[in-house]
Amino acid sequence: MKTRLLSLKYRYFGEDAPLDVQTFHLLGLAGMAAGACVALSSLFTQAGAPSVALNLAASALAFVLLRYTRKTGRYRQSYRIVVAAVFLAAFPVLFFTAGGYRSGMPCFFVFALVFTALMLPGKERAAALIAEFAIYAACCAAAYLRPETVTPFASERGYVIDVLTGIVASSVLLLLVILLYIRI
Repeated sequence: MKTRLLSLKYRYFGEDAPLDVQTFHLLGLAGMAAGACVALSSLFTQAGAPSVALNLAASALAFVLLRYTRKTGRYRQSYRIVVAAVFLAAFPVLFFTAGGYRSGMPCFFVFALVFTALMLPGKERAAALIAEFAIYAACCAAAYLRPETVTPFASERGYVIDVLTGIVASSVLLLLVILLYIRI
């Protein structure tokens, strides 16, 4: 087991890999784990099949992109896919299908903004961040103005579990990135 972990460490976080590549690897590995954990949490909170399916799909996408980039080296293309498919498309859908602003999704919005800032260059970064800010703010405004667009949790317990899951998962991911940057 220890040799497998060391092999994983050197394959994805070797000191010869550029920082943005290591960040992407961290995002991919963490995305697989977080997607699966949040899908499991969605089962416990009775967030509904769409939430579970979308989280599992995000986890699968992270796995596929991680494998694809390791084989092809097309990291920039994969950064764009993550920002477009996960941060700009899947996260807003998850927001509405699982509790709105009373869920853990606002934590993942912050997570998305940080990773977008780290992954994309210059004007592309600025455009993506503006789009994310606008979409996330619009999600909150729409949920406030039209609460019927949000699928509520079945119980207050569901809200608490989801908020805790969002806080823990996004905080751990951000902490790992900070530790990666400190190491380098």
